[in-house]
Amino acid sequence: MILTAQVSMLLYNHQFIFVTYMRAYTINIVAIDRTHHGIHPRADIVDLEAQLTAETARCNELRLSGAPLDESRKTLPELKKALALVAWRARRGRTRRRRKTCFTTFGGACLDTPVFERKDVLTDKYGEDAKLIFDLMDQGGEQLALRYDHTVPLARYLAMNDDTVTQSKLWQIGKGRMREFMQAVFDISGTWDPMIPDTELLSLLSTILSRLDVGEFTIKLNHRKILDGIFEVCSVPSAKIHSISSAVDKMDKLPWSEVKKEMMEEKGLDGAIADEIGEYVKHKGGPELLAQLEADATLTANKSTKQGLSDMTILFTLLEAYTFIDKISFDLSLARGLDYYTGIIYEAIVEASAPPTEPTKRKSTTPDNDEKEIDESQVAVGSIAAGGRYDGLVGAFLAGAAGADPASKEGRKAMGPRGGVPCVGVSIGRDSRGGWTKETMVFVLSAGDGLLKERVGLVSELRAVGIKVRLVTGE
Repeated sequence: MILTAQVSMLLYNHQFIFVTYMRAYTINIVAIDRTHHGIHPRADIVDLEAQLTAETARCNELRLSGAPLDESRKTLPELKKALALVAWRARRGRTRRRRKTCFTTFGGACLDTPVFERKDVLTDKYGEDAKLIFDLMDQGGEQLALRYDHTVPLARYLAMNDDTVTQSKLWQIGKGRMREFMQAVFDISGTWDPMIPDTELLSLLSTILSRLDVGEFTIKLNHRKILDGIFEVCSVPSAKIHSISSAVDKMDKLPWSEVKKEMMEEKGLDGAIADEIGEYVKHKGGPELLAQLEADATLTANKSTKQGLSDMTILFTLLEAYTFIDKISFDLSLARGLDYYTGIIYEAIVEASAPPTEPTKRKSTTPDNDEKEIDESQVAVGSIAAGGRYDGLVGAFLAGAAGADPASKEGRKAMGPRGGVPCVGVSIGRDSRGGWTKETMVFVLSAGDGLLKERVGLVSELRAVGIKVRLVTGE
């Protein structure tokens, strides 16, 4: 039984950690586990399976007796189609419930942003991906566009409520991009202890993928400041950094030779500089790679890289407390092409979505067999989730509302002392209101400084048994 006291204290390693409870609960570990894994009977599926079995038996009897099979041959495919549809809807429902449960377990509140935005809200935010925005025009002639993702609409919402939103955890589920696939997103905004929101989102992503039974998965992560610093050290012109970053981001789909060719022929980069970049971005690993980069005097002399390495040091320390560091791959080739990312970036891949190490080829049907094409069964589908930190996006909206450039003195004044609202988010691919959710049960905080790793460990243990928890840090 959790105590009904408004505030209780837990003795953790001989020091007190405060835990605030909103109400009393009796915890049945088995019941929570089953509920959170969506174990529910599916009577409609059982009924359809029974009908299909009976119809199959009837079809066999008719075949043996030599009777006409026209009606049965029509009924069997319809039953199979209906069963497949019901089973798909059941899986989708379970997936949706598990995802929402994880969102609320991590203290999130639901937000609903519009499918349409003014075109000027969406432009200049996506870099080379801007070509995927679907333009529209309303009856009054105003230029509109379908939202490309949920991040820019959320930043616009936060900018509109800058005076009232200090810290928030918001989730959305809806359609994004012109291809109309569904996205489930979770964003943390406001001022927190360093790297806590970033680690929380990585923990959320790991929890969701584990509960969805997607199989073995890997969360690749990098830091845009480290990557930008590498480009600066390699003498990439500042005007080309974003375009070169987009090229590097294709290394999970193309061999290095093709990426280098794009850098040189399409982006106009010198071949020697491309080779120098290649020596860095080919590396991947864990804390040992971080130590290797910290030992590189050339990199650590760069201000951008030094800040990124400092963030990653804090992150890996926290990841050890969250106990899923074995799922993490520090990958210097990960770039995330969207222009608004400013810090940590990450994406999740499963075995089926990862690119093959040696794509098999099949011969073309042309007589000379000069052309070959990739076997479609070996083509990767890409990441199933991705995200990152975008600290400057809300500030850009605040500066824009004041009619100023974010880099100008007037723009910085409009963004305020915080430079806007720091944000980090994750989006999980799938076939409105801000604030604190009323469903949060437990708040974990410390009366003073320190005990951060201990609090993170406690939060992880509580969430593992299905208790909704919010980690309170910062101001």
